[in-house]
Amino acid sequence: MSSKLNDTNSSKIQDSGESSKSTHRSPHKNEVIFTSRSYSDLHKQMQSAISKESEAQGSQSQISEDETAPSDDCPVHTALLLKTENEPSWRNRTHKVLKLLGAVSFIACPPIPQLMFRKILFSPPPKLLHYYFDGERVAHFSAGTAHTANRPLTICLPYMASPHMQCLDVLLQLRRIEVDTVVTSKGHFLAVIRVRCEKFERRMKSLGVKRSPHLVIFSQPNSSDIGMCMFTDPNLADIADFLQCDVLAFDYSGYGISTGRPNEKNIYADVDAVWNYATKTLGYDEADIILFGFSIGTAAMAYLAAKHPKIRALILFAPFTSFLRVLARNPHKEDSCRTDKFCTVDRAKNITCRTIICHGRRDWVVKPEHSLALKEHIANAMEPVLVDCTHQSIFCDRSAWEKVRKFVLENCHVTTEWLKEMNKAIDEKTKSGSRTSMSPWAPSTPTKNVSQESTHSIATNSKSVTVL
Repeated sequence: MSSKLNDTNSSKIQDSGESSKSTHRSPHKNEVIFTSRSYSDLHKQMQSAISKESEAQGSQSQISEDETAPSDDCPVHTALLLKTENEPSWRNRTHKVLKLLGAVSFIACPPIPQLMFRKILFSPPPKLLHYYFDGERVAHFSAGTAHTANRPLTICLPYMASPHMQCLDVLLQLRRIEVDTVVTSKGHFLAVIRVRCEKFERRMKSLGVKRSPHLVIFSQPNSSDIGMCMFTDPNLADIADFLQCDVLAFDYSGYGISTGRPNEKNIYADVDAVWNYATKTLGYDEADIILFGFSIGTAAMAYLAAKHPKIRALILFAPFTSFLRVLARNPHKEDSCRTDKFCTVDRAKNITCRTIICHGRRDWVVKPEHSLALKEHIANAMEPVLVDCTHQSIFCDRSAWEKVRKFVLENCHVTTEWLKEMNKAIDEKTKSGSRTSMSPWAPSTPTKNVSQESTHSIATNSKSVTVL
């Protein structure tokens, strides 16, 4: 459902609004590695690279301004513009035909519908490429062995050892990650990580607040694992900081070091196990959990939202009504086929929580009409947020994230809950007679509740939000 993040969201980008320094790695031979300070510099490098390559080949490569003009998209996705057509046209056509025939034969052989659907729907990245778990001098390459290992466990990201990686901020973020495993009803072992938000680590933990008042359960696309999600823009820690909530992420069966094989039933069993971990092991109430799904993860989170109507909110990025409706390009089809997969539209009528839907206008994988169709069936859904993005680039679109942040902090009252937790912790310290070290924005009298002015100060002056 979502193109592989290996080609799109595999590098870490920090954009301050003025200029950005980004180094993009390219695991494929036909992609160009580039370093740019701004989109205009990227445009100049593209033109220079094209002209030099044309002179070397002895051919005149003409590319229109519309094809190479810098846009507002994430440069990871616009990196595809660096591909040039310097080979003879007949060779390109032959290559495309052979590539198409290979894809068709891969999907159709053997001609078993269940296997064909699995090949289309799921594209797990290579195992052990992006992460594994580490225990007491023992590396765990399977969640099954990690489940019986002594705690604590840590997550290792071997991809960071690459010489072209410049993600020092990820090293600091690793200190805020807790690692664990869960068992599903199918007997599969899943890798789960909990990312603590920076607001809790830097401000609230010293006051005695035990944890974030809300938890975001994140369900990822069909072509990534939790190791890759630490190198996307934004990554899991950025999401936790931006939404001021702890984030609980997991790998589907057959992804990363999780055991089993991915299919629709296993994914539903996976999210049920993660839900039980959040409510029973971590102790979160149903009303304190926010569900967040991207691409195929929207189907998993819609399943949980319909099953647990008292959740705080539901966030959907690039959702779809059902699998066959995507193939048929008919999101408004009323009746679902018996062989259809991930029929989110059939569960939408049972979703009663606050819901925000974000979709890209230039999404050719899943048309934005799918979001409009889901909005008609979800009772408390806001008007879909449509931005000028594709299916992949919507995940790093600033305007979409600003809408989501406002939805979480204001509509879901996350800021208010933080203040309640802080006041509660201060009152407990006051009663016990302990001396509390007050922060500059805290009230001068420990027993006095925080005013609305302090609320605004926290929301505007906090430096815990990483810029997306």
